[in-house]
Amino acid sequence: GQAQFYVDNVGSASSTGVEFEVAGRPYAGVDVFAAVGFTHARFGTDTSSGGIDISDHKIPNTPAFTTAFGAQYSREVPMGGRAYGRIDVATTGAFQYDEANTARQDAYTLANLRGGWRGRRVTVEAWMQNAFDTRYVPLAFAFPNGQSGFLAEPGRPRTFGLTLGVGF
Repeated sequence: GQAQFYVDNVGSASSTGVEFEVAGRPYAGVDVFAAVGFTHARFGTDTSSGGIDISDHKIPNTPAFTTAFGAQYSREVPMGGRAYGRIDVATTGAFQYDEANTARQDAYTLANLRGGWRGRRVTVEAWMQNAFDTRYVPLAFAFPNGQSGFLAEPGRPRTFGLTLGVGF
């Protein structure tokens, strides 16, 4: 059928990488973290896909780097429980959508915010994902059989909400 996709063995490939992480508590109630990762993922020499030479092309959906960092502040409040606020920021490096490297997603950064109060049995939290409403496409597939274009899934837009939790 026209809407069928398949996985094809294209030959050799290699992927190497490294990741560094650090976390700490510089002051009472302040937690920080950071991570960075690097990946080198390429198809091997004399490798083809669908009759096209893809030697040394980047492997699809594999960013060359990723980063994440953030901080959380929390403290006890006079009425009981703990109030807290948190920010997480993550960057995904540019990556290709297909093995021919004809289309790609540029690097993008997402910021998430969260704050609330946690008591002994009750939690109230406000949150926002993708706080700056970054536009990105984390997943796309080339149409098969030489048809032009890609079938893509857009990234989640800015979302926010309020969560109420009760523990027993």
